[in-house]
Amino acid sequence: APVHEGHFGCGLQIFRNFYGSDLIGHGGGIMGGTSYLALIPEHRVGAVFLSNAHGYPMGQLAMVALARMLGESPQNLSFLRIERVLARLAGSYASFRNTIRAEVTPVGDLLRFTIRYRHEDRSSILIPLHLSEDVARFQTFSNARSMEVEFRLDDDGISLLFERYKFRKRCA
Repeated sequence: APVHEGHFGCGLQIFRNFYGSDLIGHGGGIMGGTSYLALIPEHRVGAVFLSNAHGYPMGQLAMVALARMLGESPQNLSFLRIERVLARLAGSYASFRNTIRAEVTPVGDLLRFTIRYRHEDRSSILIPLHLSEDVARFQTFSNARSMEVEFRLDDDGISLLFERYKFRKRCA
């Protein structure tokens, strides 16, 4: 999978190892308009995106376009992989005998985790630590302390482990 560590030089950001080549780009925006310029000089390809609205980041759209120009699958881009994993984890969860419920909602590159106890709801933000096809670990802060939340994905569905609780993802 491509690594997207960025470096700056002469106002342009350099992404090393974008499908084996250096991607050079820069974006910007002002008063509702956004833009992004991306080049891969080694392959003599580039993309320019201009928009008069906000939405999906222009740099990400440019990376998808460049991946296609190189004949690569955009699905291998890290931001799309993360988006897929977070979408898969999103949903309603319940503890044993449905005594406690939880909701997981994507918020950008993070998850919002809300536990619904009998007399109160408690929400926190989950920050990704490790994402794979079978385990996803997140950092959160609850009751003034740092703790991990773990999702386990297997053939039986998705389990969520938090504090002393185990939740199972409920079918839609």
